[in-house]
Amino acid sequence: IYEYKMKFSLAAALAAILAISDARPRMGSMYKGISSTEKDRVSVIKDKIARESDLDPKEYYYDSVIDHFTNHGVGSETYQMRYLIDDTYFDKENGPIIFYAGNEGDVWTFFDNSGFMTTTLAEKFGALVVFGEHRYFGTSMPFGDDSFNKENLKYLTVEQAMMDYSEFMIDFKSKQGLEDRAVIVGGGSYGGMLSAWLRMKYPHVFQGALAASAPILFFDGYVDPNAYDDIATDDFRKADEQCPVMIKAGFNQ
Repeated sequence: IYEYKMKFSLAAALAAILAISDARPRMGSMYKGISSTEKDRVSVIKDKIARESDLDPKEYYYDSVIDHFTNHGVGSETYQMRYLIDDTYFDKENGPIIFYAGNEGDVWTFFDNSGFMTTTLAEKFGALVVFGEHRYFGTSMPFGDDSFNKENLKYLTVEQAMMDYSEFMIDFKSKQGLEDRAVIVGGGSYGGMLSAWLRMKYPHVFQGALAASAPILFFDGYVDPNAYDDIATDDFRKADEQCPVMIKAGFNQ
């Protein structure tokens, strides 16, 4: 499913074939190089790698406002927010947009590990896939090397990040002539939380959300903070009554 892993495995296979062909004894015409059978196998793998390299998403940058909320962002400095576009399965006539709400990390890492969105869903719905990179991660640094100075960290907030994505998507659809296309925002963990919040706060921009592993209610006062531990303890107790007792004793040492 994951394009990156596939390319890695193909490259590894190619290297292995070449290594084996160089290491093992050869007889007759094989002394002259790799056998014709091996040459065919190597050629097939090379062609497959070349074809799949053409499917890589394209990388772009968007001028996003650093402070969206002071004077409504008017006069604020901007920074380069990185984003990726994958149109492999895009139905240009009717396809929707799937937008990945990047979270705490390099956007390429999320792309390489999100085959369900980039392949399964994109192919099923003929979608254009867009990945946004969260401010202060990857190359999307509002203040360059000074981004993590104490004074500059005040702009690292959920609200600012959500405005990045909302304004980006409005601008992106306008420039691409896709104003009539539905946008489904998705992500996992913190990215899943962003997806749910984006759908709730900006429903005119994001018409649907796929929020995976998104504990949007897991905040002080909303749920019992010991709920997970209680369930885990009960599971251990079912195996042996003394199991949770021994685990607790170990933590107390």
